[in-house]
Amino acid sequence: VFFDNDDFALSLRGWWLCERDGLWFLRMPTFGTGDSGCGLCVTGYEELTEPDQILEKAGLVQHAEALRKGSTKNVERLLQMAGVRPFARIDCERRVHSASYKAGALAKGGAGEEGHALTLTLSRLRLDPTFAEDEAIAELLFERGAGAREVLQAMVVDIEFPGGGAAERPPERELAECLRKHGCDRALSTAAAFPEVAAYIAALRPAHAQKLRRAGVPLEMS
Repeated sequence: VFFDNDDFALSLRGWWLCERDGLWFLRMPTFGTGDSGCGLCVTGYEELTEPDQILEKAGLVQHAEALRKGSTKNVERLLQMAGVRPFARIDCERRVHSASYKAGALAKGGAGEEGHALTLTLSRLRLDPTFAEDEAIAELLFERGAGAREVLQAMVVDIEFPGGGAAERPPERELAECLRKHGCDRALSTAAAFPEVAAYIAALRPAHAQKLRRAGVPLEMS
């Protein structure tokens, strides 16, 4: 479950507040010149996992103090008191596979002499429409009718090259084109803190997505 206030004060800064199985995460971007050395870009994320530290970092100092004093242990209730509410709920099942990449094609198993060994993480998502934008739901129903439910299921493919530096990896756009041939319909930014919420926003929160793009928050590959 992902949280923000009505003004998207967190996500428009590229901050992502998430609760998963009772654990809390706040990821905030770190910036550098990146591998290309051209311009400032998101190079990674700082992550906080202690609820009181998360509240304090988000500017909710009194709420953090209430949590430390034991006035309440319900983090979500404290967030609600501050106007921070869920905007996306996603059920996710992950599977990890070994594969190889060579000449624009993916194959099962390890790499050959000229191929690249990689790890594929397949995340099967079920998107809860409760927090979808009303206009997005209306448009889906108008365009797809009963088939609109298909949008509530998605798959995110994450590729990692174990032990390989940027110079040893195929270009990102080449990989994106390869995945499109395998049925993927969009390339998410490698700088996206949580690819699953990027998929949710793209599918069910287009107005939110537009504001994020204007703010320069990475969601899809530019």
